[in-house]
Amino acid sequence: MPWPSFRKRPPTASDADEPTTQPTSSPATPPMHIQRALAQRQRATQTPQLDDAARRDRARKQRLALQFDVDQGRLAQQDDNPWSHRMALLTDALTLTETDIARASTVVPGPSHPVPATPIHDVTVTTDTPVVVRFTIGETAFRYEDVEDWAERGHQRLAPELVRRAGETSALIPSDTPPDLVVALNNHLDRSLAQLADQLRDGEPITEIRTLADLARPCPTCGGWTDLHGRCQTCAERNAHLQQLMRERTRLLNERAREAEERHRLIERLPIAERRLADLDAEIAAADASAP
Repeated sequence: MPWPSFRKRPPTASDADEPTTQPTSSPATPPMHIQRALAQRQRATQTPQLDDAARRDRARKQRLALQFDVDQGRLAQQDDNPWSHRMALLTDALTLTETDIARASTVVPGPSHPVPATPIHDVTVTTDTPVVVRFTIGETAFRYEDVEDWAERGHQRLAPELVRRAGETSALIPSDTPPDLVVALNNHLDRSLAQLADQLRDGEPITEIRTLADLARPCPTCGGWTDLHGRCQTCAERNAHLQQLMRERTRLLNERAREAEERHRLIERLPIAERRLADLDAEIAAADASAP
């Protein structure tokens, strides 16, 4: 059996009449950044150029802005200027603040009054719910109970907050206490009694707290009273006030420095603004002369 021939046959006359179709390749798409550049160029060519009137209007608007900069710079050059006035006011405020800082930094021990060494006894702590802390100072019995508090997320019970249910602090204040110290001593004992109740609830040792005098030890700095942790409320308030004054001093210094920097900047840029203003005046004058 003969093998078929796979060689290409020569073209015939009938093949010449058949149309030959060749695949046409589509033009390559340019990259995206080139497309954006072409579109931007096309929009620029389609945007109508500004006419002479529009250019003159724009130049006049620029001149108004430059004229303001020139006026501000010339005003800043004068001895009597708003920036110097504001800096003078800030300097006066700084002087007052420095005086307040010096006064707050100087601690003069004030009047104080000791409390008697009345023993603390009958201390009991009930750990059931609610937690109850009881103790007696002299003849005054105190009772603190916790207030249940629940967190909003997860319903987890927070640490109990003790609230005094019985006992009057005023009964512990000595009768010979100066009238101007009664309120301060009463507030201090309120805080110390609450701290004592918290320590008893948490099981912390109170071996050094045996009498009423241990709840109101004299402050070695200001002559007031210290709490169970050795902190004086009067000193804490004074230090907080001192920190506030120092922050105010920093703010005033920064504001005064900004005023001085703004004045220096306006004076430094004045020659450039004046030259640019002169160029704009010449441009506007030439445009007006050539206008029909």
